[in-house]
Amino acid sequence: MSKKVMISLPDELLEEIDAMAGKEHRTRSELIREASRLYLTEHTAKTNRPIDNPRIREALKAMDRIAKKIDASFDSTKVVRRIRDTR
Repeated sequence: MSKKVMISLPDELLEEIDAMAGKEHRTRSELIREASRLYLTEHTAKTNRPIDNPRIREALKAMDRIAKKIDASFDSTKVVRRIRDTR
């Protein structure tokens, strides 16, 4: 269910929003909803631990696979823990 809200925006910002919405053939509401979602996603990602970020987790797995080809005893988790513990 959607709810309507009323917000105040500076004229210049509203003009930019309308121009972008027009370029993308979207409504003003769609653009503001997406911008809000992106902001919340970014903010949440900044407050979470880096290891909770799927990109970082995948990068560590890839790093682990590569390192194990070089040295079978390598463990990226230990490296991350060591770095975290030294802070």
